[in-house]
Amino acid sequence: MVAHAFHPEPIASDLAHALVSDFLERSPSAEKLAERMLAATGSRFRDALDVLSLGASDELRKQLRLTGFVRTGDSDDGAELWEHTTAIFPLLELRPSGKRRGFVRVDSIVDYLEASGTAPLVLEGDAGALVRRALVADEEAELWVVERSSDRRRTTSASAVREGPGAALLARHLQAFRLRPRPLEDAARGFETARELIVARRKTSVKRLRASSFSKPNGSLTRGKTARRACRRRARTRSGSAGSIAITTRTARAEARFARSFSCSKRSDFIVASAFMPEAKPAGARR
Repeated sequence: MVAHAFHPEPIASDLAHALVSDFLERSPSAEKLAERMLAATGSRFRDALDVLSLGASDELRKQLRLTGFVRTGDSDDGAELWEHTTAIFPLLELRPSGKRRGFVRVDSIVDYLEASGTAPLVLEGDAGALVRRALVADEEAELWVVERSSDRRRTTSASAVREGPGAALLARHLQAFRLRPRPLEDAARGFETARELIVARRKTSVKRLRASSFSKPNGSLTRGKTARRACRRRARTRSGSAGSIAITTRTARAEARFARSFSCSKRSDFIVASAFMPEAKPAGARR
């Protein structure tokens, strides 16, 4: 494990904040989503923003270099991918032309669309694909939500929506995981069985997927934990009991479903998703 000491990046933060704010001004739907996220989950829109796609220019490239962003590669369609080396900001995609696009990461596309009551304008990727995307608003800027089990550099990839283990394989592994032996008299053996299932499925999935490379499993796990705690605190407040997280009103239940689509997913779902990802490889200080 490579030790790394993170430190504040105020100049880069100001630039990222300005770029996200400009996107929100161009997309009323994104601004409305940002307000609802803050109220329902206690999370900021820019923290959930996976990729921000912008028009390329020499001036923007200069600003990115001066604030610590580096070009890490190109997307399938030749767009430039820029990432900060020592801080966690959205991945920036620079394209020669086209609208600005924001890709917000969710745990489940279906859960999000159901909870928000949104009909997608475009839906890409089948269940079990490495990346699933839904265009939910097309205004002066495009707002997308994305569900992925791959590196965020493949969020906008055209090929990623056609790759993946598929829903059937995921369902079979989830069944095997849920029905695994749970010997009460030997807890250590129970944990070992669970670990063996995850390792075995990961090895199988690598052969099936022929995946290229992934920088790390779930870059927003820590952020998800924080948001889950916020969900529980809000639920306790609404129910009026410190020991209960029951949410009684219809509006509160709707907000809870909306919150879960971002960060309150079942732990077993994360374990199953992680089983289909190759072992993480150190990627320096990047996400």
